[in-house]
Amino acid sequence: GIRDAQDRTLAGAEKFNAAQQLSAELMRKIQKNALLTTATTEQLVEAFQSALGPLSAAGLSLDQSRKATLLIVQAASALGVPMHQVAQEVRAIAEGSIDVNARLAKALGITNEQVKAAKEHGQLFSFIVEQTEAFAAAGDKTAQSFLGLTSSIVDISSQLSGGVFAHPFEKLKEA
Repeated sequence: GIRDAQDRTLAGAEKFNAAQQLSAELMRKIQKNALLTTATTEQLVEAFQSALGPLSAAGLSLDQSRKATLLIVQAASALGVPMHQVAQEVRAIAEGSIDVNARLAKALGITNEQVKAAKEHGQLFSFIVEQTEAFAAAGDKTAQSFLGLTSSIVDISSQLSGGVFAHPFEKLKEA
């Protein structure tokens, strides 16, 4: 459940209002993050939503889940993984359900056994950071490329028109 600053579990209208504030803040951060990748905000939100369940189950906070998703998306961008596949790739890494289709995990050398061990030791976030940081830096450079800048322009246009705000975090509000 959602807790306030005094560590009280919120209910009813308080819980709803807190969830609204959390989702709005998270959305602002994701929009900023989208400008650091070749992914649009919609693609980053989709990847985040795919990863949130397994990352939360592994003990990651919302903010750690967002950062882990961003790092994985940046690595995917640097390695040329098509953005329409990224949500599936993020989920495979987060769940430890890496199979022959998990192109990104294979390129990063991530195995199911490594993910399982990281989860068991409460180190999944640091494991993801370690495995992606070099590629994430390359992803930053890709975001500055023509493709990345074009993606950012399309994304900003979408944000200004309100297209991105069409209830991407309804499930979070229900938490």
